[in-house]
Amino acid sequence: MTDVFISYSRRDKAFVRALCHALLGRGHHLWVDWDGIRSSLPWREEITSGIRQATRFVYLVSPDAIASPFCDWEVEQALALQKKLIPVLCREVDIDTVRSDVSSLQFISFCGEDDFITALDKLEGAITADLDYDRMFAKLDQQAQEWVRRDRHDGWLRGADLEDAELWLANSIGKTPPPSDLQRAYIIASRRERQAELERWQTLYEESEKRRITAEQNEITAFCKSSDAFFALDRPLDALIEALQAGVRFRDADWTTNLPDLRAQVMAALQQGLYWVREVNRLEGHNGTVRDVSISPDGELIVTASRDGTLRLWQRNGYCLAVLHGHENMVRTVDFAPDGQSFVSGSWDGTVRLWSRSGDELKVLSDHGDRVIHVAFSPAGDCFASAGSDGTVKLWTPEGQLITSLDNGRHEQRCVAFSPDGQWLASGSRNGTIHLWLLKGDHPFICQQSIEVSERALNTVCFSHDSQWIVSGSVDGCIRAWCYEQNYVHDLVVQTAEVRAIQQMPTTEDWVSVGHDGLISIWQVSDFCPEPNEQLPAQVSENDPQSSTCSHPPKSFQLTLKTTLAGHSGPVLGLDIDRTGTMILSAGGERVTRLWHWNVPQLVRCTTGETGSYGLSFDARGDRLLVSGQKNSIQIWQKNGTLLKSFVAHASGVWNVCLSPNDDLLATAGGSKTIKLWTSDGELKATLTGHQGLPRQLCFSPDGLLLASASDDGTVRLWNTQGELQNIFQSETDRLTSVCFAPDGQSLVAGSRNRVLRHWHLDGTLLRTFAGHEDEVLDVEFTPDGRYLISGSDDRTACIWQVDGVLLRTLECQRSVRGVDVSPCGTVIATGCRDGTIRFWSMDGVLLSILHGRSGQIVRVRFSPDGRSLAATSDEGMLTIWQLDPFDDELLERLIDRGLDWCKDYFETNPTGQNYRLRGTQ
Repeated sequence: MTDVFISYSRRDKAFVRALCHALLGRGHHLWVDWDGIRSSLPWREEITSGIRQATRFVYLVSPDAIASPFCDWEVEQALALQKKLIPVLCREVDIDTVRSDVSSLQFISFCGEDDFITALDKLEGAITADLDYDRMFAKLDQQAQEWVRRDRHDGWLRGADLEDAELWLANSIGKTPPPSDLQRAYIIASRRERQAELERWQTLYEESEKRRITAEQNEITAFCKSSDAFFALDRPLDALIEALQAGVRFRDADWTTNLPDLRAQVMAALQQGLYWVREVNRLEGHNGTVRDVSISPDGELIVTASRDGTLRLWQRNGYCLAVLHGHENMVRTVDFAPDGQSFVSGSWDGTVRLWSRSGDELKVLSDHGDRVIHVAFSPAGDCFASAGSDGTVKLWTPEGQLITSLDNGRHEQRCVAFSPDGQWLASGSRNGTIHLWLLKGDHPFICQQSIEVSERALNTVCFSHDSQWIVSGSVDGCIRAWCYEQNYVHDLVVQTAEVRAIQQMPTTEDWVSVGHDGLISIWQVSDFCPEPNEQLPAQVSENDPQSSTCSHPPKSFQLTLKTTLAGHSGPVLGLDIDRTGTMILSAGGERVTRLWHWNVPQLVRCTTGETGSYGLSFDARGDRLLVSGQKNSIQIWQKNGTLLKSFVAHASGVWNVCLSPNDDLLATAGGSKTIKLWTSDGELKATLTGHQGLPRQLCFSPDGLLLASASDDGTVRLWNTQGELQNIFQSETDRLTSVCFAPDGQSLVAGSRNRVLRHWHLDGTLLRTFAGHEDEVLDVEFTPDGRYLISGSDDRTACIWQVDGVLLRTLECQRSVRGVDVSPCGTVIATGCRDGTIRFWSMDGVLLSILHGRSGQIVRVRFSPDGRSLAATSDEGMLTIWQLDPFDDELLERLIDRGLDWCKDYFETNPTGQNYRLRGTQ
């Protein structure tokens, strides 16, 4: 773009050169024919282009210029293009000879009274007047012409150029030359094109955003499904990690409003992971099977022994401190000294090695002539024992000096254990025999007794805390207890998988075993009085001729499975427990050592043995629960999972149990069509008869003065607490399944197999019938304020009703809803289903979360009185108690924080966990 086009006659060239030199010196851009016309190009087209590009047309008026047809043609072009024409008089002319469209303009004279500089100043003023406007005029004119040449399909004004052009057009009023119609059309068309382009980009952006959001939602859903898959495979830690991936992404997303189903899916994945996870970290790095593991007494160090011939020393958080070389074959066993300053290892290379706490090798002991199978320190740390394939058990000082060698013949010695009081040493052999050695007393190091407890090899022996029993695990899968003082053997557990290690919990009476089934089994101890014929004769040692069999078996104990820890994908070969009893370490055949925090307070799981477990009731304080089932007893449990009491209530199954509001009375419904009232201590108070069918459900009135019973005979019977019948509510031939008092105690509702619910006043008046379910009603509950009623049905739904009979909402479940309950605050509904899940709903019908019971069909669900716990029973006889978080806006963040805290060590020290952390779980 040039400022000035110079039109002149050749005879005025000298003046033109002087003028151009002066204008160039003042910074103007000029088009003049000796610079503007490129060689070999049509000169007329070049001149026209020069005029079009210029904002000013300076016409040097002289007699020769007036007479020149070329100058006249250039003036015609300038006028046609609406250029600002500035006539400059360089020589005097007859004004009448000048064309009228030029003579009408004000001339700037360089040949009059003004000197050259003064005339030049006037010319510059004319050039610069409204120059920006004229420049834009010229620019737009040129761009508009280009737009026309492109058939008005390209060359639009865009961005800042469009904004400048629109401003120029808005400010053009009163300016000359005025905008042309073409310029106006060009600017308007550019704005329309820009708007259309913005709309296209908006559409593309919206489509892209939809695809992004869909992709993120699909990713979150995929993580939730992956979590479910790991959960189904008994790998809760992996399930929790996948759930955290989903939770973090959902929390950080900008589109999560109004997506309750996805939110519930994420919450369910997080909660099921957090409730069921026990594994806290994994120690990975060995190139072979991990055969044994030991944790230091202070709990700060862990040492693992492997088939790869090495030991690894770890911090408690899983950081590997050192890889210890020295053994020339598989390291079979390892044990920390009681003071924690050293540890000892045994290998198939026939050596026992002593190591310092920092991992320095202190001594190599080569007295065994064959493989070393097991090593163990005494409780006081004054010696340690090693057992080997050479048939001997050797005792050593802590510094590695041989004390004695205990010869058990040619049978391989596979395990050793010291009694807690330090008086005895037991060894187990390949032929299934336990040898008991006296370490202190009148005849130390003499085998006192030997007994064959198994026909198969023993893998582990362990003394009970009181040193009265030796518990053994063998290749045949049996766990047996031997009371060596009375030579009595009792089978504790008979299973199919080989038992590799067993220990008693340091702080409780529970026992822990591991084996080839890949599980860590935790067993609860209960008293047991054996029959005399269960006694096995012991082999009397020649050194103890007075020992004999016992004709009166001692009071023994039995083991009931408390819980199992699943996660290993192969056999579990090694086991250790820290001194607090909170962490279990298991060494696996898949080259991994797993660390477990087994006792998680957020979830309590009890085996009731009551198949069906139809009855469930909290006491008023929420500390105890009553459970009943198809067997004939009532069980009273503490909320922490301790069985307080069990007593026989009926001759056949106990179908329901409930406590009065003040806990002074409990009622049971039995298979004999009777109802019994009991004191809280289990003393029978009254037996209620009259039902012609099985009483299915019981409910005390809110004041505790009345008891309602719903029966297969189609009636609800109302009783006082002395067992006297007060009223009968008849439902014709329908069989009733459930009953519940209204919170005001003035009415009750019963559910039936005929798909309906009936609402009676206590005087017997039928108030209304609730119809809407498509299959039998299995449970019913009022909300605490009495405004609504919740019913669960075999039609796979739960319904929320107004008390006037209006159906408000239907909650869709995957399987039959066998149990329902409402939280004490009245905001959350729990539904227990045949698919083993418990679903939580808001009163608006929004699904909040899902819990997995992992124990068959859910039969009953009950909130604790404070709403902080939920208990459920199953048809497989399991009682599960969850500690609940409030379903508020902060729940997701709390679950994520709790999950990240649980996985902290795994994310920081495990290679796989570090990869997860890099993917965004932080």
